[in-house]
This record gives sequence, C-alpha cells and structure tokens, in this order.
Amino acid sequence: MDLHSVIIRKPISIEKAREIASKYIDSKKKSFYRETNSSYRFRNKPKTLFKTFKSKKINDRVTLIYGEPKQIKGGRMIEVGNVGGSITGGNFLQKLQDFILKYNPITLVGKALIDAGKSDLQSKGYFQKSNNRLPY
Repeated sequence: MDLHSVIIRKPISIEKAREIASKYIDSKKKSFYRETNSSYRFRNKPKTLFKTFKSKKINDRVTLIYGEPKQIKGGRMIEVGNVGGSITGGNFLQKLQDFILKYNPITLVGKALIDAGKSDLQSKGYFQKSNNRLPY
C-alpha cells in the first residue's frame, strides 16, 4: 500500500496544514493540495495509479489515504506494437527485442534487401543446384 493523500481537517491555517502534511509526504517539490469546506487534501500520488483505497485515521485532524497500486503496464511503444505484457513479467526484454526487430525501419529495409536478393538468386537458379557457389 502506497500513500495517496493526506487529509487535514479545519479549522487550521494552510501553513500549519502544510507542515503536518510534509511529515507524511516526503517530496522536495511543492505537493498539490485542494481545499474543501471542511478540510485540506494534500495529494502524494494521483488516484489513477491505484485500484483500491483504505484510510487510516491518525488523530481527529489527520487522516491518511493509502491505495493498492495497479499493475504497471509496458510503455506506449509496446502497446502500439501489440506486444503488450507487464514490465514485471519475465519475458519483457524478449518482447521488447521482438518489437524493435519487427518495427525498426533499418531492420525493415534490411529485410527488404535480403528478400529481394533471395528472389533474384532463386530466379537465377542458385538455390536449385547444391554444388554452385553464390556469386559473391
């Protein structure tokens, strides 16, 4: 479970609320917060990273919201290539290598040249006889 947000109930000043939230959110950047009628909500990570949430009440003023992280999917490149899969899977590197070999423009040009050379050699009959050598 990862910390999603810290809720601090009013009446309290925003400066004091920031101090309290900084005890739980250890971020060097300025954390995002939202003010409601009854509280301040300091976000640590976006809610889209979590699939379920649980809260833990520290005291009358402070409540911590924890979330269970979603399984991380592969990058955009993998999704476009329909290779898919999870980064945590054991065959991620193999899928990435297959994607690069399949969709790399240099590889595609190389395959086209090899295919053209094979068809040219087949038309001249080099693959018909086993005792002939290739012309290079």
